[in-house]
Amino acid sequence: MANRKKRNSSEPAEDKHDKFKRVVTPRIKKALKAISLIGNQAGSAYEYTPDDVANIITALRLAVDAVEKRYASTGKQEVDFALD
Repeated sequence: MANRKKRNSSEPAEDKHDKFKRVVTPRIKKALKAISLIGNQAGSAYEYTPDDVANIITALRLAVDAVEKRYASTGKQEVDFALD
């Protein structure tokens, strides 16, 4: 795994919040980059319908809603996406 450092025994143990911040930060950056790349498809080099756009936006909102629900509870929810 990238960026994984071995801790020596003299370093204090990483608490759960520090671990959360360390793990979530690159994941959020990666997700934001992916969303930005989706936005790049809005250029004139591509052809899409209003329904395609609505489906993309709906899928992204459902995914964010699922993440929000996971933080509010312990249930795992996944969102699938495909254009017809």
